[in-house]
Amino acid sequence: MTHTRKIPYTKEELHELFEYDKGILKHKVSRGRVKAGSVAGSISSSGYLCTKIDGRVYLVHRLIWLMFNGSIDKNMQIDHINRKPLDNRIQNLRLVTQQQNKFNTKVKGYSFHKLSNKYRARIMIDGEHIHLGLFEKERDAKDAYLKAKEKYHIIKERK
Repeated sequence: MTHTRKIPYTKEELHELFEYDKGILKHKVSRGRVKAGSVAGSISSSGYLCTKIDGRVYLVHRLIWLMFNGSIDKNMQIDHINRKPLDNRIQNLRLVTQQQNKFNTKVKGYSFHKLSNKYRARIMIDGEHIHLGLFEKERDAKDAYLKAKEKYHIIKERK
């Protein structure tokens, strides 16, 4: 997967290839059809900017993180704090675990459960669904999910 692939370039090498300007990567070197000064990347089907280096595709936000920080631990991911995958400003990027990254998604956490004719709230923690309850009102299911999200998110960030 492109999001976990180790990027075999150093911070210095990436600075030779790209220029960072307010969340935008620009090519420093002309190569083939790519001209120096052109914006690097195109939007992938997953909604993230990707660019090629030596024929391999990389996520732009991971390249930017490396340009500023030099490495990404293999167990970590880069999260867009404001949940906008095209906002690659360094201040909008942070290093997180997969679980922390999931907490920052737009997952609703509740749905209508046809068998019970009620709203079911649940949350996923470390790959397991935790049942939060069945509720008569949609608002109550939403509140239960948000409360659990806050509780588990805070616990995970302290570890």
